[in-house]
Amino acid sequence: TLAAIARSCPRLAALRVCGCGGVTDEGVSLCAASCAGLARLDVSTCHLFTDRGAVAVSRHLGASLLSLDAFTCPSLTDEGASALLAGCPNLERLNVSCCPRVTLEGSPLSPRSPPKEGAGEGPPAAPPGARLRTVLLRGCGVSSEAVRGVLARCPLLEELEVPGEALNPAFALEGE
Repeated sequence: TLAAIARSCPRLAALRVCGCGGVTDEGVSLCAASCAGLARLDVSTCHLFTDRGAVAVSRHLGASLLSLDAFTCPSLTDEGASALLAGCPNLERLNVSCCPRVTLEGSPLSPRSPPKEGAGEGPPAAPPGARLRTVLLRGCGVSSEAVRGVLARCPLLEELEVPGEALNPAFALEGE
C-alpha cells in the first residue's frame, strides 16, 4: 500500500503507481508528505487522483518535484494543474494528456495570468513554467490561446503535445 511505501521509503526519489485503481488522493498525499525528496511521480490512469491530490503534491513536494505524469486522470481539472504549476517551480515534465477538464485557463501558464515568481522560502524560485521541458496536453480542453501561453512561459520547452483542434488554423488566428 502507499502507506507502507511512505513509512518504509522516506528517501524515495521516484514513484510509479500508474494504473493502480486503488490509488487515492489520501495515499498520494501521504507519500508526498513522507518522501520529501520525491522528484518523479507517475499517477497515470489512477482515476481516483483528483485536484485534492495535486494540491497536496504541490504543497508537500514543492521544489523537489521534477516530473509528474497524470495521464488519463479524468477528475483532474485546472485547479489541480494550476496548483502543480504554481507550487512546483522546478517541474521539467508535466503530462496531463487525456485529462479533458484541464484547459490551462487561469493557470500560471495562461497568457491572461500576470507573470509571477514561484512561491517558497529561500532563494527566489523560478517563475511557473520556466523549467518545463516537456508539456503533454493531448486530449485536454486547451485552446490555441493556452498553447500560446505555454510557448511564452516555457522557454526551455523541448517537447509539446497538444490536441489537434488547438492548432486548427481558425483558432491559430484568434488574438493575432
